[in-house]
Amino acid sequence: MMQDDIFHESEADNWFLRNVDYLNAEGSTADDPVLRVLDCCGMHPANVAEIGACNGFRLAALMKRYGCCGTAIEPSAMAIADGRKRYPDVTFVRSTAAAIPLETPPFYDLVIVNFVFHWVDRSMLLRSVAEIDRLLAPDGHIILGDFAPAYPQRVEYHHRGERDTWTYKQDYAAVFSASNLYSLEAVLPFTHDSRELRTDIAFPDRIQVNVLRKRGQERYVPASRPPDASGS
Repeated sequence: MMQDDIFHESEADNWFLRNVDYLNAEGSTADDPVLRVLDCCGMHPANVAEIGACNGFRLAALMKRYGCCGTAIEPSAMAIADGRKRYPDVTFVRSTAAAIPLETPPFYDLVIVNFVFHWVDRSMLLRSVAEIDRLLAPDGHIILGDFAPAYPQRVEYHHRGERDTWTYKQDYAAVFSASNLYSLEAVLPFTHDSRELRTDIAFPDRIQVNVLRKRGQERYVPASRPPDASGS
């Protein structure tokens, strides 16, 4: 079974049950790194999609703060059921990142992917990247938070007894910027436990929130016309 299927069928629900008390606690978004990055960058999104949005707690805070529209894309049926009760203005779509059942346009000017890519099955990684790119409007932004080790790592997912699930830690912003279609606008490192934003965090504890901007062809420089080999 692919890792994406494991999360769609059961593990996303299990994650929600482990974290539901924190997610629904008053003030849970007070130190949220994604919201802090939005403040630091002075962004004011109008139409936001969040991949792995859980019960929509972060989107609801964004909608209240900016008056934007919010679409939550989430594999956990339990999280969606909870979110529809708590945040009726959020639109929920049950899906993993690799095959999002949304037509475009309309496009989103901000897509949030926070702590999602490290769970994605490696066979679905580039497909997930393509889906996110499909949803994002030209000149739009991605906020991408995840582990940031010194080198790519595979770690057993300790919440499952079976040895079939992993977390894959790497610089996911580099996947987008290497295409030359995205520019890296900001990088904010922080720690997992304290969520303290610092620049001196050692790699074993380092997590990064990256802000990427979709630039398209403008980053390509026209090449000079090659000389005519015939001499004419």
